[in-house]
Amino acid sequence: CLDDSHAKTSNRLFQVQIKFTNTDGTRCCKILNDVLPDRGNPDLQSLDTAVLGLVAIQRAARLALLGHRTDAKDLLLATRYQLSCLTEDIQKEECYSFTFEARPILHALKQSHTSSLTDQEVKLYRELKALPLAK
Repeated sequence: CLDDSHAKTSNRLFQVQIKFTNTDGTRCCKILNDVLPDRGNPDLQSLDTAVLGLVAIQRAARLALLGHRTDAKDLLLATRYQLSCLTEDIQKEECYSFTFEARPILHALKQSHTSSLTDQEVKLYRELKALPLAK
């Protein structure tokens, strides 16, 4: 007889990636893992995808202004993926809006090959950083 009691227990892997620079200048990446019990399906209907998308755009703009363009691009791509997994019609619509609104900053981040920001990039990132939460 096989014991499958562990299969009935639903756990979720929780993982955090922390990037930092040591005092000696070396860049480091620390990954922390933990297994947490599943609390059931979260109420995704209450997730305000418009706010989530806007905050991601603002954070990406801040990161880009600080010179962390790869992190900014990764944040936008991860947010787009997260929003694309939602199932409610209004959330799908907001995902489309996010994809459209994030297009200029993603394009700028992908085209940037130098270490310094151009004037156009600075202007774009500052405009996006200052977007209001409510229109």
